[in-house]
Amino acid sequence: MPRTQLVAVALLLVGGLFVTFIVALRAAEKRRPFVVQVDSNHRERYSAGRFATVDEAIGACRRIVAEDLEAKARANPGISAERLFGLWVAYSDRPFVVGRGWSALDYANTRCEELGRRGF
Repeated sequence: MPRTQLVAVALLLVGGLFVTFIVALRAAEKRRPFVVQVDSNHRERYSAGRFATVDEAIGACRRIVAEDLEAKARANPGISAERLFGLWVAYSDRPFVVGRGWSALDYANTRCEELGRRGF
């Protein structure tokens, strides 16, 4: 078989694999319809993942907020809940589930109150 025919066959195979990959990727996206986006204070909005259920997506958002608040509390021993919330509002990323009404702001406020009762 001439070299040009071999190249043509190889390109067809690679093209077919690429199409198969794209079809599989789109099918996986349909199985994970809930998208978590994050509005960042440090860079542009970014995606934090796709999830199969809204509960999983909200759980991911809560983890992002909680980890950030706990890091700020550890870095500022003795900080009040009000001041911690103020730091979060001023400097932290805000996750959300696309198309859903969950509020990172409300969750952060509640989490600050919980951390304040527990003590930093």
